Amino acid sequence: MLRRYLEQDEAIRTTLCLLDRSDLLIASDKTAILKEAVDTLQPFEAVTTEMSSEKYLSASKIIPLAKSLMMISSQKTSELAAKLLHHMRGRFFNVENNPILASATLLDPRFKKFAFSDQSAADKIARTVVAQCASQPSLERISSGAETSASNEVSASSELNPLWQFFDQRVAEVRATRQPATDAFTELQQYLRMPLIARQDDPLEWWRNNEAAFPNVKQIATKYLVVLATSVPSERLFSKAGELISARRSTLKPKNVDMFLFLNSLDN
Repeated sequence: MLRRYLEQDEAIRTTLCLLDRSDLLIASDKTAILKEAVDTLQPFEAVTTEMSSEKYLSASKIIPLAKSLMMISSQKTSELAAKLLHHMRGRFFNVENNPILASATLLDPRFKKFAFSDQSAADKIARTVVAQCASQPSLERISSGAETSASNEVSASSELNPLWQFFDQRVAEVRATRQPATDAFTELQQYLRMPLIARQDDPLEWWRNNEAAFPNVKQIATKYLVVLATSVPSERLFSKAGELISARRSTLKPKNVDMFLFLNSLDN
């Protein structure tokens, strides 16, 4: 609204003067304040629009967007920017140590550790992800079966060629002593070494394409990346349900309401 008024400021002034209602004109100094407010709030509008979308991930964006907003606000000299910065510092204090948001950011191939300003927080959440990967039943089964598989291979190869028995035994011992945490750490480090994808790309699509290379980390990634950081989608759904169910349509069956809402969500 403020931006629209400033765009039409000259036309509004001309019209009010022609109507002899100059008493309704906003003073020039107040207009300058409005321009300053619009400039300060523009980044917040962009963030609100992006976070309100239902077709993009949101939890992994909280840390980089919060840091970006605070940096932009700190570069402005207005009183409004100073107050906004003060409230953001209070609200997003220690946000990089939030386990859910930090995990989502780290496991988003668009951001990884580059979104963290505190490297110790990034390293801490990386250790947490490794622990979660190592505790997965699939990885534990692989580790527990390694010793049996290795010993069977040694027995078979030794029977075929006794000359390699000593070497095969050493290899089997190394395989058997591998721990789930070691495999998980190796997998996560390999993921972190890969280049970032474009910010416009779909992280979930990237994980689908690279599931074979990072099977255990992928399970943890999809767990956190699907977290919604805002209540906008649910509020939008309730609003649509309120529009659909009215006094004149009160006999709709629940299954039909569900189908209508589902079809409506596909159009957005």
